[in-house]
Amino acid sequence: MGFWVDGSFSGLKATIHFNPKEPTLGSFQATIDASTVNTGVEARDKHLRQDDFFDVEHYPVISFSSKAITQTSKGYRMDGLLSIKGRTNPISFVFVFAGDKEKGVFHASLEIDRTLYGVGSASRTMGKMVKMELSVPVVK
Repeated sequence: MGFWVDGSFSGLKATIHFNPKEPTLGSFQATIDASTVNTGVEARDKHLRQDDFFDVEHYPVISFSSKAITQTSKGYRMDGLLSIKGRTNPISFVFVFAGDKEKGVFHASLEIDRTLYGVGSASRTMGKMVKMELSVPVVK
């Protein structure tokens, strides 16, 4: 259980190779500047940058690397490795792609266990699982 807090990161850099007709040949490599966390409350954002959360001084980058992409009845499944605070764990999620070979957008909803990455401590007000909504526009 926990409270809902909306937030975002603005420092995304990615290299994406994806063809909806041949998804298994695709790959995603992405990094996020962890210091760009933004919840709309500066005091909270400052706290999230400190060592008990993202520790941006020692771990400035969050990274993701795909390992496999397969087509599903709901879109595509991506298996990969997510690294936060020097801890890397496998994750899988379903995404959809809308667009053509020149531009488009990837959408995904997923949950991650923040405790696997050492983000925050045990808390009655902060849930263990973090829900994420991703929307990544792309241009060739």
